[in-house]
Amino acid sequence: MKILRNFLLLFAGVLFTTSCERDFDMPPIMKPGETIFMETFGTAGATANPRPTIDEYATAGNFDNGAPIVFSGNTDVRATAGLNNAGYGSHIWFAAWSTQFPELKNLTISGINTAGTSDLKLSFDLAHNQASGSAPIANIVITVTAKDVNTGVETLLIVPATSLGTAMNTMINIANITGIPATSNLEITFQTTQDNTMGIRLDNVRVGGVK
Repeated sequence: MKILRNFLLLFAGVLFTTSCERDFDMPPIMKPGETIFMETFGTAGATANPRPTIDEYATAGNFDNGAPIVFSGNTDVRATAGLNNAGYGSHIWFAAWSTQFPELKNLTISGINTAGTSDLKLSFDLAHNQASGSAPIANIVITVTAKDVNTGVETLLIVPATSLGTAMNTMINIANITGIPATSNLEITFQTTQDNTMGIRLDNVRVGGVK
C-alpha cells in the first residue's frame, strides 16, 4: 500500500508539473512591439540622376508595400555607396532647404491599418549629409504628424531630441515615438524644416504595437 501511495503521489506530481509547463509555455497571440507596418523603401533607388520621384517609384512597384498603402510627396528615392551603415538599401532623400530652394520636403504614407491595436510606437532611421560642423538634432530638422484619415484628426508627434552625430551618412535610429492612433486608415507625414540645411536621409519606417 505504501509503495502504491508513493507511486500515485509521484504520478500526480508529474501531471501537475507538465500542466504548469504547458500553461506557462503558451506563446502570446501577439508579442508587445510586434511589427504592424514596415517600409524599407526597397532596393531600386538610384545612385545618380535622374532619381525616381515618389510617384515614379510607386508606379514601378518598388516600395515594399503596395495597395492599400499610398506614398506621396516631393522627395525622391536614392541609394548611396557613402552610407556608413551596413545592410541599407534605398532611402528617401529630403533635399536641403535654402532661400534659393525654399520648398520644404515631405513624404506621406497613408492607408496603414492599425485598427484594434494598442501601445503603438513609431520608429525610423535618419542620417544627415553634412561633411563638417555640429551634429544636427532629429526634432530640429524634421517634423512628423500622424493623422486618422477616418476622423480627420491630425497629431504632431513628439520626436526625441536625438543627435544625428557629426559623421555624415550614418543612420541613427529614432524610436519609441508615441501618439499613433488606432485606425483603419493611418497617415504619417515626414517634413523637414528650414533647419535642414544639409540634406536628410530617411529609412526603415516602422509602426509596432500590441493586438
